Parts: sequence; C-alpha cells; structure tokens
Amino acid sequence: IPRILHMDSLRGSHSALENCIKRYLWEDWKQHHNDHGKDVFTKFDRLDFIELKLPQQENFFDCGLFLLHYAELFLEHVSNSSPLANFEGTLNEGWFHPAEVTLKKRNQIRKLIRKIAND
Repeated sequence: IPRILHMDSLRGSHSALENCIKRYLWEDWKQHHNDHGKDVFTKFDRLDFIELKLPQQENFFDCGLFLLHYAELFLEHVSNSSPLANFEGTLNEGWFHPAEVTLKKRNQIRKLIRKIAND
C-alpha cells in the first residue's frame, strides 16, 4: 500500500502539508502520463499520510542533521530488503537517541569534509 511518511524532527503544525504533497504528486503524474482521469486522481487523494512521532531535536538548528539521520537509517533498512511493515514498529520516538544525531552526525560530516578537502 503506497503511503507518505512524514518525518519531522521539530513537531509543529503541518496541516496543509498533506494536500500540498498529494497535489505535487498529482501534477507530476499529469506531466509524465496521459491518464488524467478522476480515478487516477482518487488514487493520489487516498494515499495514506502518516505523521510519525520520531526522536525530536532540542533546538531550532539541528533539523538538517535529523533529516540526514532519518533518511540514512530509513534507507539502510529499506536497502536490506526488509518490508516496510516490519519497520513500522521501529519508526517511533525510541528509534534512536537524539544525542546520536547532534554529536555523532556533526563529527561524521566534519570528517567527511576534511577527507574531501584533502583528496
């Protein structure tokens, strides 16, 4: 079942986000496919939009680090060919400790920048 997983490290009001994403997907579909029928639009409109409750940043400037960490962990799991259904129990506030992001991710990025600069 196709679904949209909303991963937000700074919980707030995103009431318009669901419709905005669905509209974007619909418009992209129309540009690349000839089928613009109402039943196709209905499929986009019926996509599940799931606002996940994930580990949260404790400030207003770590959102990029959290985004990278969410994507990295999620894609690692998907690349291991595990069905998404098996992962849903993991996508919660206990997924990882926020310090894992604020401390480790910064150091990883710093090391990567130094490595690229030295190569």
